[in-house]
Amino acid sequence: VSQVNLTVTTFTLWANNSGGSANITFTLEVLEPKAEISYGIEEFTLVNGISRGLIIPVIEGGVPASWSIEPALPAGLIFANGYIVGIPMADLTTTTFTVYANNSGGTAFATFTLTIDQPTYFARYPVTRIVLDVNETLEPLEPLYYFGTNREPTWSISPELPAGMF
Repeated sequence: VSQVNLTVTTFTLWANNSGGSANITFTLEVLEPKAEISYGIEEFTLVNGISRGLIIPVIEGGVPASWSIEPALPAGLIFANGYIVGIPMADLTTTTFTVYANNSGGTAFATFTLTIDQPTYFARYPVTRIVLDVNETLEPLEPLYYFGTNREPTWSISPELPAGMF
């Protein structure tokens, strides 16, 4: 059992006895075992701009010499040596990714799905108690946004505002 890799090498084997000698040549190449990879969890869900991704491969067999992933990860996530790290900066519908690990023994691959959800909107008004006299004009109040200020949320209010307010 070989415990090291070996590039293609030609060997000569000699057999000698009192009747003479004979030889034979052969070539031998020892490849590294193909890596076996998996991600343990098959489905990951992150939140855009909030969740920190740390997706770690489980590697058995040989050591990968190079890695690749298809399709490309969304902005904010980095792929390095099978690891996926970072904070996503874009929403992503459920997408299947394939990771390839290559070495002299061959190519192994693993798949997982990734979903990046839009963050929950949080909004509040700078003033939480408003007292008006009849026919007094209220200056428009702009909400303060938390998470997702670049998106347009759908607004509703309960109970209904008094007549003349919208």
